[in-house]
Amino acid sequence: MSLHGDAKDESTVDIDTTVQEKFITYPTGAKLAIKIISRLNKLAKFYGVKQRRTYVKEVKKLRIDLRFYRHVKKRSKAKKALKRLRTIAGTLLRELERKLPSEIFKAYEDDVALYRKVLGPVNTNVVTIGSWRLQHNNLK
Repeated sequence: MSLHGDAKDESTVDIDTTVQEKFITYPTGAKLAIKIISRLNKLAKFYGVKQRRTYVKEVKKLRIDLRFYRHVKKRSKAKKALKRLRTIAGTLLRELERKLPSEIFKAYEDDVALYRKVLGPVNTNVVTIGSWRLQHNNLK
């Protein structure tokens, strides 16, 4: 208590009970698709796989299209952007499956299964998938 000096002997204490909002983000389908795309691009770069396209510029534009998706006039554009993101992620996944050696690809079997679950049919994808981590942290 020597840190506070004479203040420790006071009869009243002022307490600041201000509550700060938490910075919470929810794993929407678009965020998960963007995360999958970036991880697949990192995986390809890490193993030196020559990709046909990385879709970086297109993904940046689609992210902008996804903003304000709840607004009535933006909803159809956002739906198209989400569909395109899911298509890009599936394309990159299949390309890596073809080009990576099978023993390397098998090392990422759990991650790929999760990616396929996220990118699967929208109506049957009821299982909530929270945040996930790559088992192989050397790609971050």
